[in-house]
Amino acid sequence: MSMVGHTIARWVTSRSFTHCGCGIEHLQDGSKFERISDFFVSDSQLCNKIVKPRKQTKTTAHYQTQPDHSKMRLVIKNTKQAQAFVRCFATKKNNAPAAVNALQAKGEAIDNKYSKVDTPLKRILLGKHTPEDLKSINFQDPKVLASWLDKAAQEGPRFLAQSDLLPKLSPVTVTVTGAAGQIAYSLLFRIASGEMLGLDQPVNLRLLERPEAMQSLEGVVMELKDGAFPLLNSIVATSDEAEAFKKTDYALLVGAKPRSKGMERADVLKDNAAIFKAQGKALNDNANTDVLALVVGNPANTNAMIASANAPDLNPLQITAMTRLDHDRALAQLSQKLKVPVSSIERVGIWGNHSATQFPDLNHALVDGKWIRGDLDNNWVNNEFIPTVQQRGAAIINARGKSSAASAADAAIKHMRDWVHGNDQWVSMGIVSQGQYGVPLGVWSSFPVICTGAGEYGVVDGLPITEDAAEKIDLSINELLSEKEVVEHLLPNPTFRGVEIEKSKIFNWEFAKTK
Repeated sequence: MSMVGHTIARWVTSRSFTHCGCGIEHLQDGSKFERISDFFVSDSQLCNKIVKPRKQTKTTAHYQTQPDHSKMRLVIKNTKQAQAFVRCFATKKNNAPAAVNALQAKGEAIDNKYSKVDTPLKRILLGKHTPEDLKSINFQDPKVLASWLDKAAQEGPRFLAQSDLLPKLSPVTVTVTGAAGQIAYSLLFRIASGEMLGLDQPVNLRLLERPEAMQSLEGVVMELKDGAFPLLNSIVATSDEAEAFKKTDYALLVGAKPRSKGMERADVLKDNAAIFKAQGKALNDNANTDVLALVVGNPANTNAMIASANAPDLNPLQITAMTRLDHDRALAQLSQKLKVPVSSIERVGIWGNHSATQFPDLNHALVDGKWIRGDLDNNWVNNEFIPTVQQRGAAIINARGKSSAASAADAAIKHMRDWVHGNDQWVSMGIVSQGQYGVPLGVWSSFPVICTGAGEYGVVDGLPITEDAAEKIDLSINELLSEKEVVEHLLPNPTFRGVEIEKSKIFNWEFAKTK
């Protein structure tokens, strides 16, 4: 038990970083390394520009779901307490020899149980590694070290959660609206399997539907039960909003009224304003104060604004709109064009509205660490890439007769997982504007962000914006402002004051090529 405790302690110490403001992560033992994703690499004057997420003011208390290394610290604390208990009684053998023997036997049992494991990573985590296990890990190479630590962070807690070394987590409550719909049908089973919140996190599902769709929802509930998911603790299916949001920790607002043939966009906005006004109030009155809510139902950006306006007790940063599907579509198109894996692409972002006016931005994209915008044909970017991403939803409807469902559910899973557990890569989220890049206050716009985990994120700051990009972003922001005007009379709170903020550096790509 002692060896296990000290091994986990060493692993946690190596996983714990501190920030000094220079963009370089420092290990607690004083050494440091630089990850390739910490630097803006290009062939222009932008080379070696450090891009860091803007620090956000913490909202409420830290969210219940903590980063994995917090769990490790809890293990260390409990292990040290147990060791101290053994030492205490070992010095007073006459006091409680039975208790001492029981604890020692438990420690020996744990050591014996995990003395034979099947991978080097597990052996290292348990302190059972051999010299051969360490030969392939060059800890002097910062890339290797960063990769190994990331792998340990992902696989270590999963392995330890199945052991006797980690305490079992209490269930968290997840609310999904529109639960009998297409997107939810692709979403719910993945939440129940642990794909969204973690393979060690039990969940209680609370499912909301319209009264006329409750029979269909009962069929979904039957299938969830038939799946026998170990992490699925309970299911509540209801048409009552207060019941659906009762003590929820995570809310996915999927249900919305779609635009049907002959409907004006203003009518769709007004109909959804009524839906999200009621859901925002229910979220405010019944959910936990640190709830994280994702709006999926379209028009997602404006629906998120409406829900937040009707949830005055919640910080607007706790309610986001989904533009991750647009982000993933942009990655897929660039991957196909360059014939490279999606995993090799970084620093793609979506700006503005989740609509045909959105701006998928490749100006800062990296492929295998190299800036590639200067090598891309402007004709392809402006006349193929951008329109394809903007119109992808309509193209899917034309092809299959229905809107995106599985890919939307996948994007929602990724959005929430990164929001809760963190991701050091750029992703796109529709969030309340605080004036970044001149976007007026109080509208929900998509930005490139970095999620730091535990419900916190920051907009990637200080990016140079080209004149063409600024025009495209402004077009989408103006659409958001026009949507806000349509529903503004339905909002209970005073509207935010728009501000004029000077644009970030205006950058000309032709100038960059000459440098």
